[in-house]
Formats: sequence, structure tokens, C-alpha cells
Amino acid sequence: MTPRRRRSGQSLVEFALVMPIFTLFILTIIQLGFVAISYFSEAYMTLITARWLAINPDATDAELTARINATLVPGTIGGTPAQTQAGSSSLPSIWTVGRFTVTYTPCTPVSGVCTHVDRAPGEILFVEMTYNMSNLMFLPAQFRIGLYTINLPTTLPAYRVYAMSE
Repeated sequence: MTPRRRRSGQSLVEFALVMPIFTLFILTIIQLGFVAISYFSEAYMTLITARWLAINPDATDAELTARINATLVPGTIGGTPAQTQAGSSSLPSIWTVGRFTVTYTPCTPVSGVCTHVDRAPGEILFVEMTYNMSNLMFLPAQFRIGLYTINLPTTLPAYRVYAMSE
């Protein structure tokens, strides 16, 4: 009876050693899935925003940010648009819409008409978005392994789309 009892204890010890590693592996796969979905959402939002802006080059900055907030992909977090940097003929407009940071060719209206040279028909305009996905991170973004500290970014890389205005 003694050898059988040792074997059942051995399998319990092996389970106790392997289970935390397996759980961490599964949680990491789920976390990477959230990152991939968020990056796809960011790219898709940038693409449809650039298309809309190319078709509507006379849209004001407020109309564009309202459009972004209205067409957010499910799972992304919207909010009240807030201007971070006013656009000019040499500087892009930067707005924050929820957890998105949107940089684009500004309108610079004069008497209600968009006067930016890159918004004229046939010119190239751009839209760039970044998404802060810290709300989706359930694994730690900073951890230590021995002497090394590892910091994982919580903001996705910028995705920029160029489009020709109509």
C-alpha cells in the first residue's frame, strides 16, 4: 500500500507545479486576443473615419469627432470629445474621443467654409488614431523577473491612413 500512496501524492505535486504555469499561459493567450481585437478596432475606425473625411472634406472638427463617437466599434469606449490641440495650416488637429486619440488634417474654417489646402478636392488628407487599452489589461502591465523590470505598453501603436479628398 505504501507505493500506491506515494504515486497519488506525486501526481498532486506535479499538478501543483504545472497548474500555475498553465493558467498563466491561458490568461496570456486571452490577453493577446484582447490586444489583437483592440488593434483591429483601431485600424478599422481609422479607415472608416478617413473614408468619411475624404467624402466630407468640408466637415468641421466637431462634426468629425461626433461622427467618430457615433460609429465606435463595439468594445471600444467612447466619451465626450475634447480638443487637445487646435489645428492650423501647419499643425494637425488632435482630439480625444473616449480612449481614442485622433490626429487628422484640420478644417480651419473661415466663414463656415473649410479652407485647409489639404482638404481641397484631389488633395491628400490623413487620419491617425491611437487607442489606450489599459481598461482591457487584466494582467499586470509592469512586472519584474529577477533584476529585470518589464513594462508592457497599454496604448496601441498609432495607425495612420491617407485618403484623397473628393
